[in-house]
Amino acid sequence: MRVAHTHASLDDLGIVAAARKDPYEILGVSRTASQGEIKKAYYALAKKYHPDTNKDSDARVKFTQVQEAYELLSDEGKRAQFDQFGFGFQGGGGPPPPGGGGGAGGGGGPHPGGGFYSYSSSSSSGGQGFPGGFNPNDIFNQFFGGGFTGGASNFGGDMGGNGNGGEPFRHMSGDNIQTPLTISFMDAVKGTKKTVHVQRVADCSTCAGSGLKKGIKRQVCQTCHGSGMQTVQMGGFHMQSTCNACGGQGQAIPAGGQCDTCNGMGKVREPTSVIVDIPAGVDNKARIRVPGEGDAPLKGNGPKGDLFVTLNIQPSKIFKRQDTDVFADAKVPFYKALLGGKVRVPTIDGDVELKIPKGSQADDKIALRGRGIQRLAGTGHGDQIVTLKIGLPRSLTPDQKTLIEKYASLVDPDYRK
Repeated sequence: MRVAHTHASLDDLGIVAAARKDPYEILGVSRTASQGEIKKAYYALAKKYHPDTNKDSDARVKFTQVQEAYELLSDEGKRAQFDQFGFGFQGGGGPPPPGGGGGAGGGGGPHPGGGFYSYSSSSSSGGQGFPGGFNPNDIFNQFFGGGFTGGASNFGGDMGGNGNGGEPFRHMSGDNIQTPLTISFMDAVKGTKKTVHVQRVADCSTCAGSGLKKGIKRQVCQTCHGSGMQTVQMGGFHMQSTCNACGGQGQAIPAGGQCDTCNGMGKVREPTSVIVDIPAGVDNKARIRVPGEGDAPLKGNGPKGDLFVTLNIQPSKIFKRQDTDVFADAKVPFYKALLGGKVRVPTIDGDVELKIPKGSQADDKIALRGRGIQRLAGTGHGDQIVTLKIGLPRSLTPDQKTLIEKYASLVDPDYRK
C-alpha cells in the first residue's frame, strides 16, 4: 500500500465530467443478470427503438445505445472488465476475439463498431442529419481519435491521434474518484491532516504497465496489420479510427502473452492511502480536491484524475455554526445579571472572560468580535455570539431567603407584612 502526501484545495466549481450511461441501466437489467435475461431485454428494446418502426426523433440514438450495451454485456470478457474498471473501459489488451477487433470499436458482434460508447445529445457542428442531435464526432473523438469518411460530408478528418499508427490515448486523463470523510467540528474549524483510503486504478506493478508477461514482446497487430488504423461502418458512414486492438501502435500482445496479474490491461485497482490537507474553516459537505490522486487512464500514459473528498462534519456539543459565526450559551447567575459582573465562556480558542452588563435579561446576546471561524476566502474571522442563560437557584439558605423576601417587600405589596 502506497501513501501519497498531497496539498488539497477547495473545489469551487465541482466535478465536470461527461455523463455516461451504464449498459445495465440501458438494458434495464441487474448487474447479476444472466445472459438469457440480457438477450431477452436486448431483443425487446431493439424492437421498440428500431428506426424502421419507431419514428421518434431520438429512436436512432436509443437503438444504437441498446446495440452497444448488448455488445458489451453479451461478451463475458468485456463484461468482466467493465464490471472491474467501470467507465473508460476500452477493451482488453490481448488479441481480438474471433470475428472482430474486440473491445470498443471492434468489428465483431451484431453491430459494427462493437464495444461501449458514450453519447452526446448536443447539436454541434457535424451532427446534421442525425436525429436528436446525435453527433458521431462526439463518440469517436473521445474514444478513437479517428476521422470520418463517406456519406455527403466529411466529419472533421483527423480528430486526434496522428493517423499513422500513433497512440491516441497518450493524452487521455484518468477518471476522478470520490470518497467521504468524517471529521470533528474543531478539526473543521482549525484545519487538520487526515488519511483517506481509496481503491484506484494504477499501473500494474508486475508488468510495469506493459500488460506483458516477462520476456514477451508485442507482435504486429492482426487486426490492422501494423497500420494502427481500422475502418468501421456506422449508419451508412465509413469511419476511420485508431485500431482498438492495439491502441494505434500497430502492435498487440500475442496470445498467451498477457500479464497474469492484470490480464493484459496493464492496469489494476489497488488500495492506496492519501494524506489530505483540510484547510481551517471548511463547512459541512465541502469538497476537497486532491489533484492527481484519482485513477490512472486505462489507456496510454496521460495524467491521473483527481480525488474529491466530501466532508461530513460532526456537530459540537458546545457550539453551533452559521457560515463563519459561532454561537454558544453562557450561564449567568441571576445576581450578576442584575448587578453586572464577569463570567468565563468557551470559545473555539479556549475560555475567555465575558463582561455582563447590569440589568441583563434572559436570552440577551453579546457579540465577541473576531472570535469566530477563519474565512476561507480572504482574511479575518467571523464573530462568536453568546446567548445569556440566567440561572436561578432551586433552593435558598435561611439568610438568602430573608434577603430575597426583603427585596420582594420593597417592590411588591403582596410581600409586605
